[in-house]
Amino acid sequence: MIVFNLSRAAAQALAVSAEDNITYMPKMAWYADLVLINRRRCIIAMEESTRYAMVFCGLSRAQLNQFPELFAERLWREVFSICYHVDESAMQSLMAQVQNLQHQVRFQLGQHASVQQHILQVAADLREQVELRCRKLPVDPAAAFSYGIIRVNKVLRQRGNLKEYFVPVDAFEQLCLALIDTPAPIRDQTRGIEPDALDNVIQVNFGRSR
Repeated sequence: MIVFNLSRAAAQALAVSAEDNITYMPKMAWYADLVLINRRRCIIAMEESTRYAMVFCGLSRAQLNQFPELFAERLWREVFSICYHVDESAMQSLMAQVQNLQHQVRFQLGQHASVQQHILQVAADLREQVELRCRKLPVDPAAAFSYGIIRVNKVLRQRGNLKEYFVPVDAFEQLCLALIDTPAPIRDQTRGIEPDALDNVIQVNFGRSR
């Protein structure tokens, strides 16, 4: 199960039924907020335990109405691209697990102070890139994924009372592979991008087919 905790702005914008706060034990817990970037509506979603962010930019009313489908499509593509190194059998199992999660999505009102702070940091970076540096809003899914990897999902984060820093994309990879009991590659979790070194550019592959 995936639980989406929505800000009031996000709940008003999305055509979903937001339940009262109910205690679930989800496989993934996401938080989402609506922000305006260059007067265009964007949803920033962040997974609670890994602080992995997904941005959905320049959304039309029709796209806001179809957000669950947009999220489901992006989720399996991003998981596929991040976990590309597993063998074919493991990938098939992983994709099946992700698709099962997509059929068990619940929406409710709710915010988490620490997650919201990180969402606001993503919003501030996105606003700087678009409004101050005149870069294109990452509307296309591939551009949005690249933005996430280059700008925010390799930034060192802290969560809760944990003193150790971690890299969101690596933590999210571990979370995804745990769905099929496959260990993630051993990496130094402290080697991420410092906030003042965000202009580093890497190549990402988002063009794989299902």
